[in-house]
Amino acid sequence: MLIDPTVVTEEMSLMPGTRCPVFESFFIADNEMVLNIIDSPGLFERGSKVKDIRDNMAIMATIEECINREITKLHIICFCMSFGDGIQQEDVESVKILVKYLGEGKQHRQSKSIHQPIEQNILLLGPSNSGKRTLMKVLEDPCYIPPYETVSSLQNKNPIKTTIKCRSSNLTLNIVKIPGAMVDEEQDLNQINEACRKCGITQFHHVCICVSFQRGIFDKDIQLFKRLIKHFGEEKIKSHLNLVVTRCELKDEKWQANIEKEVKNDYHMSFLMQWFNQQIHFTGALDPIYCNKGDEEVILDQFKTIYNNREQFIQFIEHNCNIQPFNIQLQINPSPISIFEKNRR
Repeated sequence: MLIDPTVVTEEMSLMPGTRCPVFESFFIADNEMVLNIIDSPGLFERGSKVKDIRDNMAIMATIEECINREITKLHIICFCMSFGDGIQQEDVESVKILVKYLGEGKQHRQSKSIHQPIEQNILLLGPSNSGKRTLMKVLEDPCYIPPYETVSSLQNKNPIKTTIKCRSSNLTLNIVKIPGAMVDEEQDLNQINEACRKCGITQFHHVCICVSFQRGIFDKDIQLFKRLIKHFGEEKIKSHLNLVVTRCELKDEKWQANIEKEVKNDYHMSFLMQWFNQQIHFTGALDPIYCNKGDEEVILDQFKTIYNNREQFIQFIEHNCNIQPFNIQLQINPSPISIFEKNRR
C-alpha cells in the first residue's frame, strides 16, 4: 500500500503463523524519502495473564538482525489491528505492555545530520584483566561473546587501535587500548604517550580508566589511578576522565546506582572521583558459559543490560561531542648535535 495504494502483493504482509520478521526498504520518489520498515509477527507481543505465547527466540534473533542492519532507532511505531477481527481484550493488554516497555513520552536522542559526522578519540587505560578489550568489542557489537577465561590466557602486551563506526548515529569512535603491563607501577608512563603516537592519535576527547567488578579495586589500583592522573596533568585531564566498571552484565540499574553511590562515598575513591568528573559507566558482555548452556532467560537479561549500558555510554559521548581534546605530550629526544654543543659548553 505504501508503494502503490492500488496493489497489495503477498510480499507486503505476513502470512498467518509466520515466526520471522520482514525487513523492507521503500523509496518514495515524490518525497525523495526512504522508509525502513520492520514487519513483526504477532508472536512478538501477543499474550495474556492466562497464556504467554511470546517467542523469545524469535525476538532475540530479530534484535540481533536489527543490530546487524544498524536499525536501533525507530521514528514511528504502528500497532495494527484488523477491522474485521475487531479489538480484543488481549490487544488492549498488548498495547499497554508495549507502552510500558517503550516508555510513555520517552525522549530519544536526536541523531546529528548525516552531513555532520561526529568523530571522537577514546583512550582506554587500566590494570590487566580489567575488561578493556571486551569493552572495545562490545562497543563494536553488543552481541559479542568473549572467549572462556583460562589459566593460560595470555594478555596482549601491545597497544591496540580500532575504529568503530556507529552509522545509525553518525558517530565514529577511534579507540586506543593500552595494555595493563604498560601501566604497572614499575613502568615509565611515557610509554603510553609513545604508544599513542605510534597508533597515530595524540589527541583524545575521553580517557576511560577501566576496573573489573569481578576483580575488584585494590590499593595499588588507586595508586595507579593517581599516577596516571598526575602523569597527564590533573587539571588538564579532569574533564576527559571517566571510570568504567566492567563485568556488570548481570547487574541491574538499582545495583549500579548503589555501586555508584558507594564509590562516591568511599574514603579513598571519593578523592579520585573529583578527577573523574563524577562520571561512572557500567559495561559487560554476554557470558560464554550461559551462552553455551543455552540459558535463554539469563542471556536475554544479560543482553538487555549490556545493550542499555552501551546505549547510555554512546549517548554520553554524543552529548559531549563538543569537548575540546587534550594533547598527549611527546618527549623530544635531543639531536646528537645539541648534545655535543651542550657538552662543549
